[in-house]
Amino acid sequence: QWQPEVRASLFAGADAVHVTGAVQSLVMQVVGFKPDGRPMYAPATVHSWEEALWRNFGTDHAGITWELDRVDRDLPDGRRTRGETCQERLLRRLDDLLSKAPAEAAAIALDYRNVDSTYERLKVRGQSKEPRSDRVYLLLGGAHGFDGKNDSDSSFFEAVLKCFVNRLGRTRVARVNLCEEPEDVAKFTAAKVAAFLSVEYARGML
Repeated sequence: QWQPEVRASLFAGADAVHVTGAVQSLVMQVVGFKPDGRPMYAPATVHSWEEALWRNFGTDHAGITWELDRVDRDLPDGRRTRGETCQERLLRRLDDLLSKAPAEAAAIALDYRNVDSTYERLKVRGQSKEPRSDRVYLLLGGAHGFDGKNDSDSSFFEAVLKCFVNRLGRTRVARVNLCEEPEDVAKFTAAKVAAFLSVEYARGML
């Protein structure tokens, strides 16, 4: 069973989709039954994920919630209004999400340059200590960074970080890389970083 406490939010342009472990029932559907009556489930493949998302696009279910933009409408529910860019809308959606963060929440932004520490150093510093944050946000960029242009000027990335700092406080937001030393520069794909964090969580390190 997928872990219910793990949540993921994808911000793409002015749209967002939020997923929890409860989405498993949409992705791994029952495809038959074993001789003893137990159900057989479809495997969770890239294709099954794509099919599940497309089949339920725009429709909320247990485990998945959509926030889709409506261009050129002034609507009272906060959707994008005339003159607002996609990036501005994304930042507003992010701020709405963080407004519900508990008081002791923290954030780790995975980056490859200008970082505060390395992931391994954070683990060493946390050994034998009880966690004080009951929610940790792990911030990852997409295949082409946070702005879709490989963060060439980093201004949008800084605006995203500012949302976290404003809501959580500067001391509860850390920029971290996956290198041996903070000064090292090695760029990993978003998929590799997500896979690494998934393994770390399964090992009980997150």
